[in-house]
Amino acid sequence: MKVTYIEQDVFKHLGTNAVILHIPTSVCVARNLYDYQSKSYYTIWFNDVYFEKYAGEEKSINISEKVWERDVTIITTDSFYETDIENIAIPDTITYIGGGAFYGCKNLKQITLPPYLEKIETYTFKYSGIEKIEVPQSVAEIGYGAFSYSALKEIKGLENVEYIDNCAFRGTPWEEDIEGDFVCIYDALHLYRGTESEVVLPATTKAIRGAFCIDEGYNYPIKVTKVFIPESVTSISPKSFYGQKDMEVYIPKSVTAIGCNDATLPPEHAEDIFKIGFGGVIITTEGSAAEAYAIAQRIPYKIITEEEMQQEMEKASDTSK
Repeated sequence: MKVTYIEQDVFKHLGTNAVILHIPTSVCVARNLYDYQSKSYYTIWFNDVYFEKYAGEEKSINISEKVWERDVTIITTDSFYETDIENIAIPDTITYIGGGAFYGCKNLKQITLPPYLEKIETYTFKYSGIEKIEVPQSVAEIGYGAFSYSALKEIKGLENVEYIDNCAFRGTPWEEDIEGDFVCIYDALHLYRGTESEVVLPATTKAIRGAFCIDEGYNYPIKVTKVFIPESVTSISPKSFYGQKDMEVYIPKSVTAIGCNDATLPPEHAEDIFKIGFGGVIITTEGSAAEAYAIAQRIPYKIITEEEMQQEMEKASDTSK
């Protein structure tokens, strides 16, 4: 009978001095096995080998390209969470790095990402010491809070990224260096850091990505009572108004994608921009996507005409001048 499955920690009683020389190709699943040579734990999951955790004491680490004659393709979630690593070499075989993988690694200043990586996941480098990074052309998405509150000062390759999620660069020196009250990355508004209570968004804005999300311990956005969204905007991402309790949001009929209905968002985004943590009112026009959304989510809303919406926006614009 061929062995196809090795249970988690089955060799743990042997300690880290035990050397696993060979695992037959018949094994499809093997959980959390220690590799003596790389001083790391790995999981075999069918055709993938997951890097789970480094158990050595060195501060400069080379992740193995192969273990037990199999390619290492994945770095798992939280694998280096709040460790003291200073340097890490990632092999080209890696195509996925889990969320929070380098969370809190304050001594990790720079890293070279593998060329076939498709996404920088949620909180991957949050609170890390990363100062410079180059995003490979293969990366199509940067996840929620991926670099938030890190030491990031310089980033290259963003022009190739199709979607940058909310708060991806929140609290970083890089974001702070972007001039103006409206922090835009390309045509998406990621943060409002002005002081106006009534805010008219720039007509160049095409998407809202977490711009009015309240993050505990962060200064912005300052108290905002009204937000006027221009007709250039077509989508609003999840949690863009998280934590706002007394806000009126004017949403024109041009906005057709709201929250998890945003066609540019990956399907795992299930949060709703208003339903979670929002206690305000949606103001929109009859027959709009915003009206349908408010009804479906049982959110307070008010219907006005397009002329009235334009008048309110012009009035707010004149007040802010």
